[in-house]
Amino acid sequence: MYPNVKYQIYRLGLRQNSLARSLGVGDAALSKLINGYREPSPEQRRLLASLLQADEVWLFEKHEPVRRNGHNDKRTE
Repeated sequence: MYPNVKYQIYRLGLRQNSLARSLGVGDAALSKLINGYREPSPEQRRLLASLLQADEVWLFEKHEPVRRNGHNDKRTE
């Protein structure tokens, strides 16, 4: 998951569908990219950083979602 991408979209008041169009991908593809289900190509990373006016390294810091039990580690039975 790339929360910094989500944050920048919100901070700049952009709509995800217009950003997807500027990036040359569909809405679903951008959603998968933002949520970590798809890795962006190097060109997509550069373009998104430019469109979102942010540092590429910061923008694509990956964060794993926290599980409901409050742990990121796998549950042991």
